[in-house]
Amino acid sequence: MAAYWNRKQVTPGEVAYAGVIAGILAGIAMAIVSMGWAMMTGRGAWTPVKMIAVTVLNRSWLDRPGF
Repeated sequence: MAAYWNRKQVTPGEVAYAGVIAGILAGIAMAIVSMGWAMMTGRGAWTPVKMIAVTVLNRSWLDRPGF
């Protein structure tokens, strides 16, 4: 029980740092999964990136080969 009362206070900076690291790791994991899915379905590794770009550009960008 003494360990509970003697624990260190967590600062907002430490929480923010942990959140940034978690966000970067989650983003990398999502990129790996989405690019793997695109490769397995025969669409190409850049399809997830192109799908994000379609929100700003027009849909014809999905049909273009390469990056």
